[in-house]
Amino acid sequence: MWLHYPPHWGGAPGKPEPPFNRRRKNITDEEKINKVLHATADAITRHSEVLHATADAITRHSDYILAENKKDLAKEQERPCQNGRERPEIRPPAAYARQAYG
Repeated sequence: MWLHYPPHWGGAPGKPEPPFNRRRKNITDEEKINKVLHATADAITRHSEVLHATADAITRHSDYILAENKKDLAKEQERPCQNGRERPEIRPPAAYARQAYG
């Protein structure tokens, strides 16, 4: 026979449960709903923080790519002309679209 019962069994019969294992038995439905709503709100907040951080990283990366493209364009325009011909003007794609489609 056991001299004592493990705490997860609720302690020894006839004796009160130890304080660390004591649980509130009468939790109302409203309290359960509030707990779930608060947990959901916290999860949404954390998710939105992650989304904002991702958007910031994408913005920084696109700014970096734009700066690199401007550097490359400047280098391209600085190169001397080849075969004695003038270098054609380098235009962005939007300019070609306006020229082609009016």
